[in-house]
Amino acid sequence: MQTHELSPMQLRQKGIEALVHSLGAVGMVRFLQQFDQGSGDYTRDRDTILPSITLEDAIAFTSCVTCRLNNDEMAERRSPLETSLNMI
Repeated sequence: MQTHELSPMQLRQKGIEALVHSLGAVGMVRFLQQFDQGSGDYTRDRDTILPSITLEDAIAFTSCVTCRLNNDEMAERRSPLETSLNMI
């Protein structure tokens, strides 16, 4: 069968079948996920979700986690980041 004779739905189905046959079901899903463009506007959403995060806040947060500062210092240094992350 020539692929140009197939409807878009038939072509899609044959493609899925070929991927499943070659990669397995999980491999097919992983392969197809590489082409998902996602949705939304990441820049706008990021500014809504993380409005008060600065580079310094992010560095302080990772430093706190890495260095395991005591609770008072950690809370003081990560407050804006932790608050925003809890909103997600």
